[in-house]
Formats: sequence, structure tokens, C-alpha cells
Amino acid sequence: MTNRILLTGANGHLGRLVIRALADDADALPVRAVVRSENAARSLDDLPSPERREVRIIDYRDRTGLEAAAQGCDAAIHLVGILKATRANRYESAHEQPAEALSAACSAAGVGRIVHTSIHGADPASGNGCLASRGRTDDILLASPVPAVILRVPMVLGPGDMAAEALRRQATSGRARCRWCWGRVTSPPKRCGAKPRRAARGWCVAARPCSSPSPPPTWWRRCWPHAVPALPPMSCWSWPARSP
Repeated sequence: MTNRILLTGANGHLGRLVIRALADDADALPVRAVVRSENAARSLDDLPSPERREVRIIDYRDRTGLEAAAQGCDAAIHLVGILKATRANRYESAHEQPAEALSAACSAAGVGRIVHTSIHGADPASGNGCLASRGRTDDILLASPVPAVILRVPMVLGPGDMAAEALRRQATSGRARCRWCWGRVTSPPKRCGAKPRRAARGWCVAARPCSSPSPPPTWWRRCWPHAVPALPPMSCWSWPARSP
């Protein structure tokens, strides 16, 4: 009987959010969370509803281990991936090999569907190593006997996320560049003299950022204040900038 959801990369930012979301839904299936180490397993201890969660420590490239974990699972959510390769963690070992192992394991275990988070721009022909590896990984899963859904998302930002924190640090370091002309920011942002009515809408990040001939795109003006926790979202800011 299929009665669980297999979740790889369960200790990552998205994995923890998935566990929380499923814990909040009384009708959701229990989770079988797969992580790679004892430390990663312990990092899940603070999440709610431990009675609805089973944790297994498995190398993501271990087909046999993944097949055992996939037994009795209705679907698999695959959240494994890196942005930058290192000597100890190459793109192939972080992306393609886990995808091959998961595909074979889910097929053997009778899992009904695989859902995988990829990245916007993933393409095997890309000159970027990460995007090319991600593209090959997507192809592996799409060619799997198990139906697969690939979600190609841009950068994921949210409370507690490492990328959001890095973005906040850069935006407030005084070393960031102006988005419109790429002039280097020479000091932390300061409040500008925009009219309160416009600033209250949270659209304008920099009313007078530089001598740019055209305004920034609307989506950027709307989203940026909310993406950086250090900047009040309902304010208007400007940066003293100089040419690169």
C-alpha cells in the first residue's frame, strides 16, 4: 500500500518547508525524509509532527538504499542540488548521479510520480557548468519510466534562506552596485525624498539612484524592497553611486 511521500534533500531550506507544510495538513501523507548524515538528520528534530516523519540516512547516489526507502511511497520529491561545485562535491555527483539512482529506485519500488526542483535556465547545452548539469539532470528524470514533473524556478528567497541572507548582506555592505547603471554603492542606503504617497506603495527602491536614462523595470521596483529584509518594504531608498 502506498502511504508515504519520499523526500530527498529534506534538511535543505525547501525540504524543511515541505515538511512543515505537510505537517500542517492533517490529510497529507506522512514523509519519509532522506538525508546524507547524522547531523542532517538531527537538524530535523525541531520540525513539527515528528510522529508523521521517518528519517533515513542514505547517500543520494545509492540506488539500493533509495529503493528500500521508496518502498510504500506514492510520490517522490527530489530537492537535491548545488549551485557551486567543489573538489569534494562535483556537479555530476550532486545532480546527475542522484537523479539516475532515484529514477531507477522509484521505478523498481512502484512510485507513482517524481517532482523535482530544477533551476531557470537549465540546459545541457549551456556554457554554465551548473545550468548544463541541471539540464542533463532534468533530461534523466524526464526519460525515467516514472512520470516526472520538473519545476524550473529562479532564485528562491525566504526567511532563514542562505541566499536571502547573502543578498541582504551584499545590499547593506556598501559594496553593492546600483541596479540601473552598475555604479558602485559608496555608502549604506539612505532614505530619499520621495513623496510619501508614492513611497507608501513600496514601488520605488531608489527615486534618485543615478543618471540612468530610463527607469528600472516595474517588477524589480516592486519586488526588491520585499526581497531584502534589512530594507523596510514600505519605504523609498536611494544610494550614492559613482561610475564603475
